[in-house]
Amino acid sequence: RSLTGPEPGLTRDSVHARFEWQGWRVEMVDTAGWMRGTRLDRYDDVGGAVAKMAALERQRSLRLAHVVALVVDAHAAFTGTEGLTRRELSMASEVVEEGRGLLLLLNKADLLPAGRRAEVVQRLQATVRESLPQVPGVPCIWTSATTGEGMEALMPAVEETYLEWNRRIGTGELNRWMAKVKARQVGSGNTTGIAKIKYITQIKRRPPTFSAFLSGSKISAGSTATRFLANAIREDYAIFSVPLRIFLRASGRDRARPQRGNSRR
Repeated sequence: RSLTGPEPGLTRDSVHARFEWQGWRVEMVDTAGWMRGTRLDRYDDVGGAVAKMAALERQRSLRLAHVVALVVDAHAAFTGTEGLTRRELSMASEVVEEGRGLLLLLNKADLLPAGRRAEVVQRLQATVRESLPQVPGVPCIWTSATTGEGMEALMPAVEETYLEWNRRIGTGELNRWMAKVKARQVGSGNTTGIAKIKYITQIKRRPPTFSAFLSGSKISAGSTATRFLANAIREDYAIFSVPLRIFLRASGRDRARPQRGNSRR
């Protein structure tokens, strides 16, 4: 049902497969990969029309997805000087911007010496932490399309990421946690601005999205407080493979300022 090969842009149509796994009803969609928008005419012989439709279908599938498994070339990461390529980082960035759960499938595991795999994972994870701080702990699953290696680890990783994406933290628990975080900052000289936060609540899931209310009529804490909050929530609630979204709201009439939950450490 799928065309495969080494040539970029070979996959055109999204292929859907439905199955059950441990009581979960799952729909898996294999989409076209990344194609440079300014070079779509190179992927077909009709001026890029087919490639454009494939790209639009991939974007539509991404918007409807819950968890995205990005297939990367682990052998290229092993033999090259970089972790993820620009193309792979571009696709991963799209996933994060859409607020979806993300995991990496490290394909071509059969071409790598078993003793060097940890080195490749460290290189890939370092690239993710640097380029995609919103998802610092993306799961990496070794796979091989040739031998079938790693397929048994895929769905457990998908389930774990999906549960993170659906994570709900009660308002009472969040504010008790916030009080403890503030207490840890007393006398530390830290200027994160979290002392201004009076109240915090989770306003939605998929991905976890929070609203923090600050004292005063103006928002001055900015991205420093947002980054600190995101890092603290990730660390204490183990949310590492999905993006967090945090809104800062002033107690007065200032409008909310949305902030991405970056997690630079």
